[in-house]
This record gives sequence, C-alpha cells and structure tokens, in this order.
Amino acid sequence: MLGVILAAGEGTRMGNINMPKGLLDVGGTSIIKYQIQCFRNLGIQKIIIVTGYNSEQLKSHLGNTVEYVHNSDFATTNNLYSMWKIHELIIDEFVCVYSDLLFHKEILKKCLDSNENVCLMVEKNVREETMKVKISDSSIVAVNKQISIDEADGNFIGMAKFTNDGVKSLFNNISN
Repeated sequence: MLGVILAAGEGTRMGNINMPKGLLDVGGTSIIKYQIQCFRNLGIQKIIIVTGYNSEQLKSHLGNTVEYVHNSDFATTNNLYSMWKIHELIIDEFVCVYSDLLFHKEILKKCLDSNENVCLMVEKNVREETMKVKISDSSIVAVNKQISIDEADGNFIGMAKFTNDGVKSLFNNISN
C-alpha cells in the first residue's frame, strides 16, 4: 500500500503563516511528520508528498524520507489536480490524507481495514467551510461544500483509501 499526503495548498484560511500547513507544530512535532509516523507504524513504507506552496520548506523538513511530486499550478488548482499529478505513479491501492489533518492512528487503521473500493472517512459534526457529505443507504452519494448544513450527514475529514478498482474509478472520473 502507498501513502499519499496532499500538501500543495497555501492554507489561505489559516492566515499568513508563510509555510505549508503540514509543518505546523503540534506537541513538539509537525503534523506531517506525525502522519508519516502513523503510516509507517501501520506498515506503509512508500510515501509520496504532493507539494506546491513553499515546497522547499517541506523538502528541508522531511529530507529524503519520502518521495515528492510538485504541483506547480497549486495556486489555481485543487486537491483533485494534485491527485492527478501522481496518477502515473499509482499502481496499487493507496491511502491519501490532507497534510493539515491531525488524526488518531486508529482512525487511519479503520480506513486501511475497509474492504470497500473507496473509503472516505467522515465525521458526524457538520460545519461551514468543509467538504460536507450526503449519505443514502449507508453509502456516500455526494461530497462537496455546496451541500447545505441542513442536508449534510457529516464532513469528509480529508482521509481516503482506494483499492485497485477504486484507483481505476478515481482516475477515470478525474480524467473525465
């Protein structure tokens, strides 16, 4: 299994921090180093970081412990484009997290243990400015920011796993 961390964005909603969000320190370590440690503790050795904004800071912080793919269009694109940047490198199932996502390792384990072709981790609390989800018959039927709070069943937290069949579907849909 491959681990992917999307770290291209500027983090404009966080104010003027002048660094990738994953470099924020929580309890003496950066969020992104914590994520990498969780991946490795659960058996994921190959990790790709999709960089963009101030990518040299990430490379300086992490060194050669991971692979890097650069999204030079980070200012005008989104996470789907960052995913597309790595589509030729994905030959097997993978798990993907947003670089600013602080999570308990058991949530990642639960995601990895899923047998579904696509597993999106969702929290039940609904907030503005998040990717809200709509669920019907135990399946996610919509994910976007335009779902009203009244109709949302939760928020996508920024963690997803794709099996081989899920990978094919994901990149076919992004391509279309």
